[in-house]
Amino acid sequence: MTCFLCLFEAPPGAQGHPTRRCQLRQQLQCRHWVYKEHIFYLLGPCLSETCSHNKQCAVRGLVGHTSHSLTLSPTRWRLTPAGFVVHIASLGVPIITGIDFVCPLVGDCQASRIVAAVHDLALSAR
Repeated sequence: MTCFLCLFEAPPGAQGHPTRRCQLRQQLQCRHWVYKEHIFYLLGPCLSETCSHNKQCAVRGLVGHTSHSLTLSPTRWRLTPAGFVVHIASLGVPIITGIDFVCPLVGDCQASRIVAAVHDLALSAR
């Protein structure tokens, strides 16, 4: 099984995880908190208490995202006809880098460490 988000490919005998269960997908940028011209903008207040806009970033210390919150980029995400944000399921989508995270202090090196930790977590969950 291949995760198209973190590009984890489970070895033979390991279960792996699909994209929708990837740990990186757990904290996405809040659609209510992106700018109004953004393709994923959603009008109205966010009512989710567990949303990333209520979390505190461990890197910057600011409330509004976590250090693992992914940006809603049209190169990586799309809207379904029902209005849900889903990952573009293609191996042609580029590997996750620092620019894919909401926190501007997450660089490419830290992004690759985060992805490696997600891969390790997937391997240990046998």
